[in-house]
Amino acid sequence: MAFDLQEAKELLIKITQTAAPTFQEQKRAGFVFDYLSDLGFKPKIDQVGNVICHLVEYKGPKVLFASHLDTVFPIETDLSIQEIDGKLVAPGIGDNSSSLTIALLYAQEIANGNIKPKLNLFFTANCGEEGLGDLFGIKEILNTEEFDYFIAVDGYLDMIIDRAVGSKRYKLNFSAEGGHSWGDYPSPSAVHAVSEVAYRLSKIRMSSKPKTSINIGQISGGTSINTIAQHAECNLDMRSTDPKALQRIENTALALIKQTAKEHKVDLQIEKIGDRPCGSSDNIKLVEIAQKVVRRYRLEPSLIAGSTDANAAFALGIPAITIGVYIGANAHRKTEWVDLSSFRTGIKV
Repeated sequence: MAFDLQEAKELLIKITQTAAPTFQEQKRAGFVFDYLSDLGFKPKIDQVGNVICHLVEYKGPKVLFASHLDTVFPIETDLSIQEIDGKLVAPGIGDNSSSLTIALLYAQEIANGNIKPKLNLFFTANCGEEGLGDLFGIKEILNTEEFDYFIAVDGYLDMIIDRAVGSKRYKLNFSAEGGHSWGDYPSPSAVHAVSEVAYRLSKIRMSSKPKTSINIGQISGGTSINTIAQHAECNLDMRSTDPKALQRIENTALALIKQTAKEHKVDLQIEKIGDRPCGSSDNIKLVEIAQKVVRRYRLEPSLIAGSTDANAAFALGIPAITIGVYIGANAHRKTEWVDLSSFRTGIKV
């Protein structure tokens, strides 16, 4: 297989510096569309913004491999790339710019005849994997067309995700009478209510087997230091690998939230903003193949649970895995880095 490291670097830089926050992936989708078109393929962009391309026509099961377009960073983020000790450093350069780069280079190898997969192979560069995207891109594809196998390209070399970490996410809005911090004291406060909710949720005992977690990642509200807050809100994230455990923590948390709002005499609105299924599917064959391939390059595969586009496939009973294809670290940080030389192995995996 021919592989030009400089070409890979140039492609990675172009992708990384094409901003693609969740819900704003259009420019990066356009870049991928043009790249695949220039290779001679006939990609299309669907109604939600996914790029979809039939790479190899072959009799047999339909296989979809996916690499998501979006990153966690806002549109205004400085995407300058630094080269430090042989590593390329920039926001989003790994997750998921490196995976997408390797996926496109793989498509190029197919177009050039250097790889001839005996698969009925489809590729998507999909939207909405990160954060509040709630997998809307891959859900759209899998609910529109049937596939027999699904492979997400996302993460570090030697990593194989064979089961899904599910999540339930809510936006909690608290409204109160509020008023002046002296003249109207002790009028009900929305900020006091959300603060106590956060404290009480942090005291819930979480299961370790199966691992279950709860987190309030964002809180906002209030008007000024001398105002009893009329409004406050927060975003709540609950996760587990087990559907029953996830349901239990969801029920417990929502009951606690409602009780706390009642005690503080504030109005409460609860909005579900995310629902990622957990569990797995009949993917033993895929896992075994992936393990053999990873070991071929003197790496020891690590089977882990994770939250990726494969969650949507698991929920539909489609055999699925997520496989990593590069060496790097600091995902979701502005100091994220990748080792470009690892792409030589990643494209083979």
